[in-house]
Amino acid sequence: MVTPCVSGMRWNWDGVEFAFLHPDGEAPRPAGRRHDNDRSCVLRVASPAGVLLLLGDVESAGEQAMLARHGEAALAADVVVSGHHGSRSSSSAALVDATLPQAVIHSVGHRNTFGHPHPQVWARWAAAGARNWRTDSQGAVEAVFAADADAGVSLTAQRLREPRYWHGR
Repeated sequence: MVTPCVSGMRWNWDGVEFAFLHPDGEAPRPAGRRHDNDRSCVLRVASPAGVLLLLGDVESAGEQAMLARHGEAALAADVVVSGHHGSRSSSSAALVDATLPQAVIHSVGHRNTFGHPHPQVWARWAAAGARNWRTDSQGAVEAVFAADADAGVSLTAQRLREPRYWHGR
């Protein structure tokens, strides 16, 4: 049985809180649109060591709806996985200002035809003080939320940990 994600759904597991912030269960499917990215699931994962915000494919209209529904404090995070792969239609200035993470991860494919992440989105996150990571050039990005809450979060990428011998030539 599949249960759709709906804002307000939450659960705790082993001291970690999971909460869906989006979509609102009442939001209608957009008429005449090929996609409905703004109905994408947005998950907040919080532990004593930090907060991870997974934005799915949500775009700026969905971001605005989340901010209106939950307020900026609910979106604050240490690490954000950018919405819609860092497309120009996501990561609005209002969302970036609300989250203010130390790092943002852009989940993008090698040589993706859309050019994700968009340079303006990359610059917006960087201007807010977040370190940008991208899976197409850095490989898998790992965020470790330390068991000791004072240790915080550390990030590394697979290609930094284990570079291929031909990289850097």
